[in-house]
Amino acid sequence: MRKYNSSTLSQRQRIDITVRLIEYILWDKMYLNSNITIKDIAIKFGTNKAYISQAINESMHMNFSTFVNRYRIKEAKRIIGATIGAKLNVEDLAAMCGFNNRMAFYNSFKRHVGMTPYNYVRTLREERATESNKIAKE
Repeated sequence: MRKYNSSTLSQRQRIDITVRLIEYILWDKMYLNSNITIKDIAIKFGTNKAYISQAINESMHMNFSTFVNRYRIKEAKRIIGATIGAKLNVEDLAAMCGFNNRMAFYNSFKRHVGMTPYNYVRTLREERATESNKIAKE
């Protein structure tokens, strides 16, 4: 039996919710709000949280938390890349990206990127040093 077999959400509604959700997350950067909930989005969209959850699950094959954290981690990677020479405090970086605590950020980063934030910074620095050496030799 399908998980949403008894749902009244049509395919058209699911697509509409999915498109609106992606637009909302990208344009309004709602993922930076550490207190955002699926209920908040349902209210904004004039629907219920079950429909939001179903749209995310069926369209993107993930849950709400994973969906939001995916964009938070993209933001963290962008900030790290832009500030590679600066000393970043993990707690500050986590808060800037919408995480409530360091551990949630750390675990999500590792899950999405495959390495810790520290190792990501180190790898990025090594890649940039290699690129600089290649340019200098040309």
